Amino acid sequence: MAVLSLFPPGSALRADGMLTVGGCRADDLAQEFGTPVLVVAERALRERAREYSSELSSRWPRSRVVFASKAFPCTAVQRVMVEEGLGLDVAGAGEIVTALKAGADPAALVLHGNAKSDEEIAMAAEHEIGLVVVDNADDVDRLEATGPAGRTQDILVRVIPGVTADTHASVLTGHEGSKFGLAPAAAAELIRRIERSPRLRMQGLHVHVGSQILDVDRSPPRSRGSPRSAGSRSTTSAAGSAPATPMPTSRRASPPTWTPWSARHASTSLRMPS
Repeated sequence: MAVLSLFPPGSALRADGMLTVGGCRADDLAQEFGTPVLVVAERALRERAREYSSELSSRWPRSRVVFASKAFPCTAVQRVMVEEGLGLDVAGAGEIVTALKAGADPAALVLHGNAKSDEEIAMAAEHEIGLVVVDNADDVDRLEATGPAGRTQDILVRVIPGVTADTHASVLTGHEGSKFGLAPAAAAELIRRIERSPRLRMQGLHVHVGSQILDVDRSPPRSRGSPRSAGSRSTTSAAGSAPATPMPTSRRASPPTWTPWSARHASTSLRMPS
């Protein structure tokens, strides 16, 4: 049945018509846990995590997959991602707490948010979160004031790419006038300030064009010709240049491998999805 394609791989209908997910009958789950109940097929989840990691690394060896915790803010799911070697994107204090409970290395966390609280900034400093994405100068002010002496915080600057993605208006984030991130000129100015800071270290740009993009260009992975990627590259280049994506290394085991940021670079190595 076509409806089975909506369920995790391996889902099936038994002879009596009952749905099974991950080998478990839906009626047995309902009887044991009641309804509604949210069921995750762990094997399928792990396989998808491995697929993302392997496919990306086969194209860009110095890349790292980071799971957006807000997609499923659940400690058990975050733990699966950690065990599969993925980093975690956290968008608030609650997601930081659950990520740490899931066993995530703080160095593999990426803190997002255009309205970070003082508590979240303090948690980033306390737990030595690997990357903080700054959306505004206020983020920089508080990171400089909060960070302990002798420690340097790695930073990504979120840039508005000026791309209107083909998705629902409520989830657009990369169009001109977006409240998320900075226009290129403002980003360039903030980058110059970060480069002068003894407590912050510029590591690259963050760009996001919008969620729930379902109709994607399926051209070969190294194709650079799509309007969306070209528009993103030209806009982000106006803010500066981005280093190669870091390897998924642990700060505790060895320092992350970064290509140093330099405003002198002529072009950006930031690769946008086609």
